[in-house]
Amino acid sequence: MDQGEDLIRVSPSGLRDFAFCERLYLYTRVMNLQPKTLVGPLERGTLFHACLAALYAGEDWKGPLREYKAKFDELGEEVKVVLGDIPGETFRTMRSYVYRYRELDSEWVLVCDPEGKPIIERKFSARIPGTPVVIRGRIDAVFEHKPTETIWVWDHKSTKSATAPMSEVKFGDIQGIIYSLMVKSLIFHNKRDVDGVLFNYLRSKPPAVPVLLKSGKALSRAKSIDTDPYTFLLACKKYGFDPKDYKKEIRRLKGRPFFSRIKVPASDRLTKTILYEIATRAMRIKDTTYFTRTLQERFCNDCKMNPLCMAELFDQDINSVIAALYEQRGDFDEEAQEV
Repeated sequence: MDQGEDLIRVSPSGLRDFAFCERLYLYTRVMNLQPKTLVGPLERGTLFHACLAALYAGEDWKGPLREYKAKFDELGEEVKVVLGDIPGETFRTMRSYVYRYRELDSEWVLVCDPEGKPIIERKFSARIPGTPVVIRGRIDAVFEHKPTETIWVWDHKSTKSATAPMSEVKFGDIQGIIYSLMVKSLIFHNKRDVDGVLFNYLRSKPPAVPVLLKSGKALSRAKSIDTDPYTFLLACKKYGFDPKDYKKEIRRLKGRPFFSRIKVPASDRLTKTILYEIATRAMRIKDTTYFTRTLQERFCNDCKMNPLCMAELFDQDINSVIAALYEQRGDFDEEAQEV
């Protein structure tokens, strides 16, 4: 690779930001800003990743949660009210996740690279052939499914709502398909096949705890309760009820999964299409001289850069806003390799 050549470095998350809102890309990737982290990673998805990485590395998944909670507990009560009970809610979700996959996960074994190191939380940086575009990212994990002897790149995702089959895979997530190519070419050196990507979806909203009726003699049987079988069983145990008396409710919850895993098989056509679209969008980013705003209420209200965006739009002092609310993002320092 020509070291003097101007390269365009992008990531799946950066490309997604640009697609959602060009101004968001400007703030997070050009100005390199992120919200100040009061207690480390505030986003639940980041905390889920840490817990899952520990779980599948054979460590105590509660370890990252304890570290997070120690810092969270130092915050003022006003801040905690705004943030919500992130440690407690993450614990409930992870507890149910472990229970849900306690048997199925025994069919999967973590794959090691040629040097014998487990492929988990692995950074990569690779150049798309024939372009100045370098795609960077982090591979959550690579597992072999023992019964079928197939290899899958796992991509953990947190989502607000339950994810149904293939039609619900997010477009931004599809870019993760290229991870299978990265593993095959950069880690396995094309000596081992990768069968595809497994999107491992967790709900960012924790399972609701069933309510004890005012009479104290039963749990609510409301069909609208948004929970999972394990949380319902724990409520039965807590209040001394026989789960057999709630077979109908538990059976209904089993048919409405709180978690989901969706496999997307790798194919040359799909991979080439995604690489082409990544390169095309990266070139558009390079040629962009003014980054426009999306200005869609639903998206803007939840955007982490909204205070800065609105301050700039209404000609306020953005330097004071940046100093109060934002900090520099960490740099991705991986050297790019050829795919």
